[in-house]
Amino acid sequence: MNTNDHYILIIQTENKPGVLNKIASLCRRRRYNVESITAGATNISNITHITLVLSGLRQDRILQIINQINKIIEVISVEHVQSKEVVDKEMVLMVVANDKVVRKINQQAEPLHQINIKILNKNNNHPTLEITGEGMEIEHILSKLNLKKDIIKMARSGLVALKI
Repeated sequence: MNTNDHYILIIQTENKPGVLNKIASLCRRRRYNVESITAGATNISNITHITLVLSGLRQDRILQIINQINKIIEVISVEHVQSKEVVDKEMVLMVVANDKVVRKINQQAEPLHQINIKILNKNNNHPTLEITGEGMEIEHILSKLNLKKDIIKMARSGLVALKI
């Protein structure tokens, strides 16, 4: 992910129904472009960790967004973080046309130490891959390889980030 035009917000909320919907609705109403939104449990019961990645915004809008999200009753904290302040990971699942595509991806990923590629299965000679790594490295591999004709299906998890 190119962090020059992406803004990462780390949000801690109470684990209650509808909180994620409130955040997504706020972004929709204000016309914020959501690149990814991931949510999951934390080590503290009843607390949800949300990583929200926004793009296409002017720098001065970030404080406004943080203030608006903070007004949601169930929100405990919201923090805008820089990519150098976080450890981040993303996962991609993809079904590709053949083993040649797997070799092509492996060759590109080899110099990138933070990328992990697993072949999950080979149903009908179409390998299913799991690629995990830092968000920027995943983006680099996918943009560098011209795989549009080689990918049968693909799904991305969205960025998950923790402040270090």
